[in-house]
Amino acid sequence: MIKFKKCEKTAAKDRTVFGGWEKRAILSSTAAREIAKSNDLDPETISITEFEEMAARLGYWRTR
Repeated sequence: MIKFKKCEKTAAKDRTVFGGWEKRAILSSTAAREIAKSNDLDPETISITEFEEMAARLGYWRTR
């Protein structure tokens, strides 16, 4: 599970990344890496599957 920082600046950046991923402007691997960096996590610790599951729980759906 991804632990998000409780900071409005970080939350705004995370929303931008999730939104870009949802619109297919950002690849899943890039989005996962950016979320990890903005929340001071090791980018290698978040798998693409884990990122996509978290996005779905937060209400972001990537259309095909």
